Amino acid sequence: MTIKPDHWIRRMALEQKMIEPFEPAQVRGAVISYGLSSYGYDVRLADEFKVPSDSGGVLDPKAVSRGESEGIVPFVDLQASTIDLAPNTFVLGRIVEYLRLPPNVMALCMARAAMPAVASWLIRLLSSLAGRVRHFVYRNTGPRRSACYAGEGIGQVVFFSERRAVRGDLRRSGGQVPAQQGITPARVG
Repeated sequence: MTIKPDHWIRRMALEQKMIEPFEPAQVRGAVISYGLSSYGYDVRLADEFKVPSDSGGVLDPKAVSRGESEGIVPFVDLQASTIDLAPNTFVLGRIVEYLRLPPNVMALCMARAAMPAVASWLIRLLSSLAGRVRHFVYRNTGPRRSACYAGEGIGQVVFFSERRAVRGDLRRSGGQVPAQQGITPARVG
């Protein structure tokens, strides 16, 4: 399995619509950079978040849709261009880009190294996936408030390919890989 360079990513994005929207070069300036890089694609943070309420209770990933009446911390939907994270807090988020991976391609999403808060996501995107990285935790583990900006760089996707498609493709094995759009909590059952 080999890591794929910029010319391969560009070709796949333009011919196969592997990344939409696609930025063919690094966008820099007054923003945290995003777009095509030498060996990956820098993705952007969307303006859609799920924030745990301040009501107390248990943070239960199996019960995100249940509410305070059951002692579970509900998540509040929030749309914002900037999120200000207090120390020891987090939000759930997603990326702007829509990804379509061929059956012989796998991708890893990694947090940007210089972010002031820790984006704790290292997500393996399965072959034949179509959708957005739709559920990652962006948390502030530091002692100071930290900002994150929608529409700006948040992480890098690195692509790997094999000559042949894998046998354990999720769709062929009976699993479901829906074309995710919004932030999607973990599914149970």
